[in-house]
Amino acid sequence: MSLPINLRLKKNSDFQKVIKNGKSVNGEFLFIKFVKNELDHSRFGIVVSSKVSSKATARNKIKRRISESISPIYKKQKTNLDIVVISIPRILEKTQKEIKSKLDEILNKVFSQYKK
Repeated sequence: MSLPINLRLKKNSDFQKVIKNGKSVNGEFLFIKFVKNELDHSRFGIVVSSKVSSKATARNKIKRRISESISPIYKKQKTNLDIVVISIPRILEKTQKEIKSKLDEILNKVFSQYKK
């Protein structure tokens, strides 16, 4: 299940705002930048650069895996954050289960930092 369209960051300016002004939480093969938004819900963006893979099919597969891992998590949290998930090349070696587990761990850190 992918993210609903209203929960996605779409504009380049939204991505740039989060990347430039956001706080970050690092993981083994993912890191997350986040900033508070003025909406009543969180929005997510996923960045998989060509440094991860030169093949678009591989990058899209990683984006789908991350998106599927985010879907059950956002339903539990009622926050108003713009969140960008950025992958690094080591993600290619990871399974869906490992990605979901690490993403869950990192997003819990994000939500706990936000509540402070």
